[in-house]
Amino acid sequence: MKKLLLSLFIGLLLSGCATAPSYQVPDGLWYAEKEDPDHYRYHVYVYFKDDSHFIWWRTKETQDVVMKRWAYYTHDHPGVDNPTIYTRQGEQLKGERRIVNRSSEGILQATTTQTFNGRFNGDELVMEFITASVWASGDDAGRDVVRWSMKQLRSQPAK
Repeated sequence: MKKLLLSLFIGLLLSGCATAPSYQVPDGLWYAEKEDPDHYRYHVYVYFKDDSHFIWWRTKETQDVVMKRWAYYTHDHPGVDNPTIYTRQGEQLKGERRIVNRSSEGILQATTTQTFNGRFNGDELVMEFITASVWASGDDAGRDVVRWSMKQLRSQPAK
């Protein structure tokens, strides 16, 4: 009886290991646990689609949930159809994205410019993200600066 209980217990332990979350992390995915200053407690992801475009998003979802919803974040999430254009010279990265906000009637309301200045250091990327907006009247609509200390995400080796 003891052998049967021990076998059952070991089987349960091993089956728990087999169902541990595992996912393949795409190349070019970077992650910041938080922003500085940490106004909204978001996690930040930057995904380099190619040598001149990246998409990025903020979320409060865990990495496991983000990976399970990868298709949403890379195809359906707001903004993915307007990727950031960037250049890289050595370890320096510079990027910019413009967002033109129009009313449902097509009337210009505001223009937002997002500027990215980053520096790579191995598997680390420190990026300054500046958002500046201007109303259609030409009046300043505000500016915000945050910093992301990012790590390159990699798939975990199979155990």
